[in-house]
Amino acid sequence: MTDNFKTECKNPAYANRLGKITYGEDLSINENDYLVDFEMVDDCYLDGNIIGTTIAKSIKINTLDNYELADGDVTVNTGVKYADNTTEYINLGEYTIQRETNEQTAKNGQYEGLDFFTRLDNQYMCGINDWTNITLKDIYADLCDSLGLVPKTTTFINSDLPVYGNSYTNKETYRDVLSDIAECACSWAEVDRETGNVDLVWFDTELSETFTKDDYATLTLNKKYGPVNSLAIKESQIEGENVTQQDEESIANNGETQVGILDNYFLNTEELRRQALPAIWNRIKGLTYYDCSITTDTGKPYLKRGNKIKIQNDDESYFETYVLKHTFKYDGAFHSTIESPALTNEETRIKNDYDTVKTKFRQVEVQVDKINGEIKNIIETSEGNYNNILQTINELMVSIQNTGGSNLLLNSVMFAYNNDGIPNDWEVDEEGSLEIASSPESLNAGAISGHVFTLLDKTVRQKVVVKQDSDDIPEEEKVYYTFSTKIKKDATGTCYVKIYNSNEEHVIQLNSGESSYYGDYEITKLLPKDSYYYIEFYGSADSNATFTDNMFAIGEYKTQWTQANGEIMNTQVNINLDGILVKSLVYNGDYTIMSPLEFAGYSNINGIVTKVFSLNKDTTEIKKLKVEDEIKMYPLKIVPITEGDIQGWAFVPTSEDGDY
Repeated sequence: MTDNFKTECKNPAYANRLGKITYGEDLSINENDYLVDFEMVDDCYLDGNIIGTTIAKSIKINTLDNYELADGDVTVNTGVKYADNTTEYINLGEYTIQRETNEQTAKNGQYEGLDFFTRLDNQYMCGINDWTNITLKDIYADLCDSLGLVPKTTTFINSDLPVYGNSYTNKETYRDVLSDIAECACSWAEVDRETGNVDLVWFDTELSETFTKDDYATLTLNKKYGPVNSLAIKESQIEGENVTQQDEESIANNGETQVGILDNYFLNTEELRRQALPAIWNRIKGLTYYDCSITTDTGKPYLKRGNKIKIQNDDESYFETYVLKHTFKYDGAFHSTIESPALTNEETRIKNDYDTVKTKFRQVEVQVDKINGEIKNIIETSEGNYNNILQTINELMVSIQNTGGSNLLLNSVMFAYNNDGIPNDWEVDEEGSLEIASSPESLNAGAISGHVFTLLDKTVRQKVVVKQDSDDIPEEEKVYYTFSTKIKKDATGTCYVKIYNSNEEHVIQLNSGESSYYGDYEITKLLPKDSYYYIEFYGSADSNATFTDNMFAIGEYKTQWTQANGEIMNTQVNINLDGILVKSLVYNGDYTIMSPLEFAGYSNINGIVTKVFSLNKDTTEIKKLKVEDEIKMYPLKIVPITEGDIQGWAFVPTSEDGDY
């Protein structure tokens, strides 16, 4: 690509913008030959992170004719025509067109494709047999070779990290393995659009583009992200095993911005985590950019994820950021949407870390050996003595002290509610709004229930009976309680969870300016000072406070969310001690109940929920009855007459068994 190409892209023009789709050696679709438009998405940002992402570039193509492109590879190019009628093209990559399941869409000449990273979703098959002196670059080379991909280089950050065996033996995919490699390299992985090679990529150091106010149509500028001044590498399921590096001076001046690498299979011992940490820290330390997005109708097809750009603000000042997501569209002209969303601040708690805690009674290391299926706990006492506890998959001894598991909150995520939207087992204040819904978003964020409730200037509470503590109860007989929840909240407004009785109050509160995306919150080791607790939830009108996986259980520590004893609930079926309710997600007010009191069906008829059938002892009561063939009741049966001059019912004698 020449500098003239970049210069030409700054000029708003339609007549000299070119597009070309090539399929094999024989088919080329361009702006003069049935090509309508195409849109490419180049993205490295996933769920608040870029380190370790393996996102395929995608393409959407519209043509005026139907071509046999499905399951084939197309090459996408775009270009410009200069004043002297010469042309210059750049390669936007090669894409595998997915077979269209919607027949009508396929007939309309619409095609979608992904780059070669579609191959990553197959089960990982390791080709290494001898693990002597194997390093991370050997795994990377084997993975690429297995997929028919060519690595741009096998030398990268931590490429010489030792690997002692294959940890990926539980149907993990190539994507899982490549993601862990990219994390160790403090990179994201991508297919180079020009060469088709696999590369482990990080942000550019040199400036790729400068946007003045005249170069873009819209600008959305949010807060600055960074500087990154804290790094933690850990096993997320084991508290106290962080290996960290921090810039204390930067934290004091700017507040803490932490990046976390969690549950990496190649970093499954403290020794390996400590070996990998310095190189990752040297790359990530001080990372700063602005969370923003711009749109421009003088698109920049040459910009890629990771490019450094400078943008002029409304006040004439400039700020620097990076391309994390670039959506480029060709429709006879060029259009670009460039996004730079902020990374998630991990806020990983640092416990028992050798570098930050100088004095402790003992130090504990947990080594998770995924290769041999072992978990080893190494405990060093203050006297320098060591104790080892080895746990294997087949021989696992677990010591549980005062832990619970069964939820004492009934209908804890509000699966069950009446026709007015009032949840069973909850007290609901009249003011404000309560929204109850299933939530795939919460599942993606780590929730278990998949069901949420949102409070807008609303308070809900539930009373839970507990065992009151007293000084007379020995420590080993005391009953502790723990509460946990996941909260999503906007930066505006406030919300809280309050646990209280007549003698005590415990509060989780998020104030204005604090936001959360399904963050975990808990109150542990509660010893009740009365025989009950009220558990109360509140969200202000502008907070969008959403709660899920609410758990109140016996035990000193947080446990995984479950439903209460006797409950089996989801969005369509509620089973509890009162019986079974089956409801419709489509027709509000239509449901069936089977309980000790009734077996009945209800339906919303003209806005009124009406009982349409019921079993009342030996009598079936029905609102309406539709019969197809006949009604039998000895000694008669009723059959329809639907043909001839006279139509209606015929009352016909019948035997007791209904044979005639």
